[in-house]
Amino acid sequence: MTLALLSSTMNTNELISQLRKFVLIKSGLRNIDPAHCKTISEYIFKETKNYISETTVKRFFGFAQVTHKFSLFTLNSLSQYVGYIDWESFCKGKKVQTQDEDDVWSDLRIRCRAITEASLVEKKNSSGIPFDSTANRSFLYADFDYFLKNNYQFTAISAQPGQGKSILLAHLIEHFFLAIMHFIQKILFCLLIQIQSLKLYKMIYH
Repeated sequence: MTLALLSSTMNTNELISQLRKFVLIKSGLRNIDPAHCKTISEYIFKETKNYISETTVKRFFGFAQVTHKFSLFTLNSLSQYVGYIDWESFCKGKKVQTQDEDDVWSDLRIRCRAITEASLVEKKNSSGIPFDSTANRSFLYADFDYFLKNNYQFTAISAQPGQGKSILLAHLIEHFFLAIMHFIQKILFCLLIQIQSLKLYKMIYH
């Protein structure tokens, strides 16, 4: 049985992070160190005729202290360097792309929920004792709640075969994703168990 968790969002900091990636690609760099900043400054001037100092480039890539927000001139010049009219155009382009991605996530969320609900039914029906009588191990809920609310990439539930891992996951799904829907709304979840391939295909594509 597998539980997958994913999330999607974009804010101003992420837009700037995306711009950094585009600048690196435009400059032909996979990674960057302070020595590259002077070269990037020269590339930007050659491409846009706008001068951004080496120090500003260092601040943009985190090699120098940032004491204030980047000027619109800087953001416009960097956006022009990577092929956009200005910073506003770059943001709109990324937000449109994000909206398209959100539509995909919305569709995926619906499909994953269908699979999850079918998996729960399958697990409850195959339980050796009535599911409502199984131990929910609520003492683990605080740890799982902490995992969800913090910036962790994965967690693991480990035990010997037959010790109730699948039942625990079923209880976690019901408690955190189906019974209450507060901050977790931005998380996509999918519970997978052994389901006949034809049945799984119908859940995903119909």
